[in-house]
Amino acid sequence: MLLTLVTTSAWAQSGAVRFAKTQMTARQALAEIKAQTGYGSAFNGRLFNADMIVKVPTTATNVHTALETMLEGTGFTYNMANNVIFITPAPKPEPVVVVGSKAMFCFPPGIPGPEIKKPNTSLNVEFAY
Repeated sequence: MLLTLVTTSAWAQSGAVRFAKTQMTARQALAEIKAQTGYGSAFNGRLFNADMIVKVPTTATNVHTALETMLEGTGFTYNMANNVIFITPAPKPEPVVVVGSKAMFCFPPGIPGPEIKKPNTSLNVEFAY
């Protein structure tokens, strides 16, 4: 397993970050976070593309908000321990299963399914192909 680790220093960390641009590579964003807070980062370079362009907040914010903004929509999440930000694949949500009167339908996350207001009622589902 390929693991990229950027070490941290032991000096006090404010946790506040500010970015000069609204978009940059994830690698640049993590370098800015390290420079401003001392938090290092670790990720699997085969899974996480550190060269992808990410959005970052331009107003001063805390590290958590910066990371949530940076990782939004990437399929990755983060955890922090011992002054290191660990970037890992986000867990995949379970699909919603709707049982109709004649068939069972499975709606993956992000695909709108029927709204069920009362359990154990009949349900008519139409699909457009």
